Amino acid sequence: MNILVVGKYGQLASCLRDVVDAEKEHDERITWHFLSSQQLNIADRASVQQAFAMVSPDMVINTAAYTQVDEAEQDRDQAIAVNQLGCKYLAMACANLNVPLIHISTDYVFSGNTDIPYTPGEKTDPQSVYGMSKFLGEQEVMTYLSRFVIIRTAWVFSEYGKNFVKTMIRLAREKRQFNVVNDQVGNPTYAGHLALVIYQMVIAIQNGTKQWGIYHYNGCSSVTWYQFAREIVDMAKDQALIQQLPDIAPITTTQYPTLAKRPAFSAMSNDKIIQKWQVSPSDWKQGLAKVMASEQRKT
Repeated sequence: MNILVVGKYGQLASCLRDVVDAEKEHDERITWHFLSSQQLNIADRASVQQAFAMVSPDMVINTAAYTQVDEAEQDRDQAIAVNQLGCKYLAMACANLNVPLIHISTDYVFSGNTDIPYTPGEKTDPQSVYGMSKFLGEQEVMTYLSRFVIIRTAWVFSEYGKNFVKTMIRLAREKRQFNVVNDQVGNPTYAGHLALVIYQMVIAIQNGTKQWGIYHYNGCSSVTWYQFAREIVDMAKDQALIQQLPDIAPITTTQYPTLAKRPAFSAMSNDKIIQKWQVSPSDWKQGLAKVMASEQRKT
């Protein structure tokens, strides 16, 4: 069985490679092909076709995306090219080979105007170009395929790449005081946990499970960005990654204007994915500890 993973060097695909490496003795029937954007540019239909011809996948996992939320407001064409058209080209190629697609989406497809965790069937209402581009990508997947899994996730962090956790550690080393927004609520998600869920899905699908549809997967508890930042610096101090705790001031969204509008509340319910796939939600504090351990090894 050939699995094609798109977006080789992103946080999620990097974590998925770790899971695959740890489990490789148990899945000799599976050959994993991780391709970078240089090897497979999903915004280029010819590039997609060439990669599919080379790999001849039995399943595709799309972790690639345009994720520069604010830049998307001024670079709409590129966001649409990757997040919508890229999904279209992947879905069309999957349809031609009659293979399933696991696609990663986002909490930004929702407005955030609620205080109850979103379920997968609730009305979407993206408030930014990025959110709209990801919503349109979902639509492309559902237009061309009947065998698909769309996983909406949020506030992803890991040992890899750039993310909020690493930014907070850097700021804590560089500054005595800084501000963090305290009126946006969401569920942090450790990419290593999501990678394990995707791996478990691949094995289940290989063994005959066919629970197609849209799912949510994010951390098991909600916090504000400010509360998340406090957890990060407290743990970083405990692990001696920073010398002293910075003074973090909670501020409002209006005090920190950005080009793109963020959802004020984007917590999502994990109930469906737990019930259908028998997986565990992301204990993001446990994931945070793993990132801290990785940062310690670098020092």
